[in-house]
Amino acid sequence: MERDSYLTMPNRRRTSQSARILLVDDREEERKLLSDLLRLHGYRLHIAIDGYDAVEKARYILPDLILMDIYMPGCDGIAACRQIKADPRTANIPVIFLTAAALPEERVTGLSEGAVDYITKPYHFEEVKLRITIHLARNGDEGRATPAPAAFGDHPVDSVEHRVFRAAQRLLLEDLAKTPELSTLARAVGTNTHNLNEAFRKFTGVTALRYLRETRMKEACCLLRNTNLDVQSVAIDLGYVSPANFSTAFRERFGMSPREFRDLPPDEVRSHDGCSGSNLECGSGNRTVCETMGFAGSHADIAEQPDDAEACDADHDAQLDAVFASSPDGLVAFDAGLCVKYASPAYLQMTGQKNAEIIGLGKRDLFTSLSAICVPTQSSGGVTEMWQALMDDATGQHHLRIELAGKVRRVLELTLRLTSAAAISQILYVRDVTYEAEMNKMKSDFVSHAAHELRAPMASVFGFSELLITREFDSETRKDLLQTIHAQSAGLIEIINELLDLARIESRRGNNFPVEALALDSIVDDVLKNMRIDQERWPVVVDLPADLKSVMADAPKLRQALTNVLGNAVKYSPDAGAITIRANSCTDSARGFVSITVSDQGIGMSSEQTARVCERFYRADGSGKIPGTGLGMSIAKEIIELLGGKIEITSALGKGTAVTLVLPASE
Repeated sequence: MERDSYLTMPNRRRTSQSARILLVDDREEERKLLSDLLRLHGYRLHIAIDGYDAVEKARYILPDLILMDIYMPGCDGIAACRQIKADPRTANIPVIFLTAAALPEERVTGLSEGAVDYITKPYHFEEVKLRITIHLARNGDEGRATPAPAAFGDHPVDSVEHRVFRAAQRLLLEDLAKTPELSTLARAVGTNTHNLNEAFRKFTGVTALRYLRETRMKEACCLLRNTNLDVQSVAIDLGYVSPANFSTAFRERFGMSPREFRDLPPDEVRSHDGCSGSNLECGSGNRTVCETMGFAGSHADIAEQPDDAEACDADHDAQLDAVFASSPDGLVAFDAGLCVKYASPAYLQMTGQKNAEIIGLGKRDLFTSLSAICVPTQSSGGVTEMWQALMDDATGQHHLRIELAGKVRRVLELTLRLTSAAAISQILYVRDVTYEAEMNKMKSDFVSHAAHELRAPMASVFGFSELLITREFDSETRKDLLQTIHAQSAGLIEIINELLDLARIESRRGNNFPVEALALDSIVDDVLKNMRIDQERWPVVVDLPADLKSVMADAPKLRQALTNVLGNAVKYSPDAGAITIRANSCTDSARGFVSITVSDQGIGMSSEQTARVCERFYRADGSGKIPGTGLGMSIAKEIIELLGGKIEITSALGKGTAVTLVLPASE
């Protein structure tokens, strides 16, 4: 069979006994719930665990229908759908999204990217079966044959690069007025910025945002020549922040203003793919035309009163210097040759660069000096790719965030803006967004993780309880289902309780807990009595010196922190083993502290896992076999720090973990 023969394969209507369904979900419990149901009705099931896996398996399996979760790590459902629809081999496979709570805008996004339907969680099994039946029948009537798209040169149309390019190209061309962040565009098609730009270079010869900029210019030529829209309307339609910025970008590209282009005689204009465009390339020796545009000035009295003009310019420059010097945000001005003409004090303070070192540098050279003081980025393309994107789009809509290297974390947001002034062509606007970046990341991570962790047990409880209501099972199966429901309900209650604990702790930030001098032996005894640890499997050894000082703490909160730490020692020692609780007095300068160390002989952690163990929702166990929410250590850390102490963790894989709570000692 030839490589592309699948494009002309005859239509095959499948019954439920032969239909192939690709189920895509990162949660094992939810995959099990749906797969059991679908296999029960005779469907042939294939499983993918994330968006990347789904794209590859869709190409090789060619399923009759795809059921795909939206929220997955790495490559989410929307990005995977874009790639599936960009590949001619899989473009006609119906995709049904699975989601816990789809907002109207989210549904519109999914449907516009090629999905045929949504199924909300928790599942109603009759609805799931009916929707699958409808879309299988629909797809059978319409057939699976798809004409091959036009190839780009000699590149294979079914390559990963081509799918990424086609999906991103579609997003860009849908709305030329919108300039996406390069990283956002890359995430939207399931890749990174480096691979995205490489795909665009392979098929167009330029980066993604340079492609967008050139496409905008091409569309601008078309609108100027073939419509009566004024320059302001054209600028707005193409996403420029102002007519002046549009005119400057147009002049930089073609050597003349939009109005002058519109007035060109027909013999000086040639066609670009059906639209009229300029035959004048950027910087292409069109000096006589440029000289007639009045770059020397547009007011008649400038030539007549040069002294007054110079005095006016000097006064204007002084005013600008005063404004720039007082601005808390950094500013770098580039002259007509794209060399640094001015750098504000705020910019120099933010970056630590010297004025004498950067004045006169070209724009690319300034980037080189900036990249040298940045930490490596997470994208494989590094800062170079992101900076190139910024350079390719100077409409003021593209923002680049970089993190400077140093002991204190600093995140800067860079925006490049065109100007209509002759002396200053572009301005680099730099803003310190360190606090904003930290807060946004914390909020988005928290909401995302909380929703993800709550969704799984809710879906399982609903699904398995519906199975019990609608079907008859033998006593052993029924007991197994009830135990699953009970376990998932307990997990759900644990998550909700710990979220409430976090909320209560957060609400007290800025207010001290009611601390008092507490004897550690009584606190430890209370915790051990309440936890009822199996002493045969996990014998607990308590070693508290008789002369140990009391600690200054809030009793309920200290019990909670110690309970969380001990709970982890038990859970992460699945093969049992002794647990030791030791306490010691220590000093930090003139201040006294008491340290409480809980040591286990469990599975331990790597250095990377140890560094992240106090992050909210982070779990060192990647198998999912050890129960937990990933909030316990985060809560313990919050409590100890609010009590004026700190938490220290040492661990080694296969050898166990030691967690030390350090608290102020009583006087």
